[in-house]
Amino acid sequence: MISIVAILAGVSFLTLFNRSERKDFETTVQKIVAVLNDARDRSVAQRDGVAWRVSFSNPKCPDPSKLPPQVPLSFVLEDENNLKYNTNNLSGKVYFASSSSLFADNSCRKNISFYGLSGKLFVTPPVSLVDLNVFLINNPSISSTISVSAFGVVTFTTSSISSF
Repeated sequence: MISIVAILAGVSFLTLFNRSERKDFETTVQKIVAVLNDARDRSVAQRDGVAWRVSFSNPKCPDPSKLPPQVPLSFVLEDENNLKYNTNNLSGKVYFASSSSLFADNSCRKNISFYGLSGKLFVTPPVSLVDLNVFLINNPSISSTISVSAFGVVTFTTSSISSF
């Protein structure tokens, strides 16, 4: 009888832990989308008279498999002045994702910039879409693709969320 209770308690604990981790991931994705939208809106409004970008940085790059779980993905909301005068350092408003999230890319950093006034995506060479793929370190099947269209529209899709 005690062993059955112990097994049920263990399964319940693991289920709650996984649900909490997935909820943190969902919150991270929503935060990234909100910051991208904020950067676009600031660019359109010419807030502070400059264009804006969001810079993403994976910790301990280039080998994310060796990451300790307490080191989070970070992203920074930066204005054009930071781009001109402080290109080597992350400065601006820094956000940290949940400790279990990373973005999948061939580089350690990824920048998503918006033109002033139009809010369109600023990429050289011009492309119709930029994707940012974010995933859970412990369960890469739980992932989200955040897309920014050439017109600055931010959307996202998430896989394996149905297992919440």
